[in-house]
Amino acid sequence: MNLQQLENLCYDLLDSDDADTNALAALSDTELKLAYLDVLQQYGLELVCGAYEHSSWMGDLLMIGANEGPIKACAAAFLAILVEFERRGVSRPDAPQEQAR
Repeated sequence: MNLQQLENLCYDLLDSDDADTNALAALSDTELKLAYLDVLQQYGLELVCGAYEHSSWMGDLLMIGANEGPIKACAAAFLAILVEFERRGVSRPDAPQEQAR
């Protein structure tokens, strides 16, 4: 998922009130898992960019003062994907697998 696709996903999520018409509902389980990994990677990159551009420590907390728009967009997309996993009853790709007994 590239930055343009992420942006389109965010706009689609903002415009859609119906779970059946949003972009995530149209994805297969495999595509949703790939989107999860892509958004997670992009989220991490946006956090790193924001921390690099302007950050400071306040006690034990790192305060990131730049790149807020892309960070918030990634956070929103990430949470929307988590909700879609929950709605479908599908496990995340990074979730621990249950061992057979």
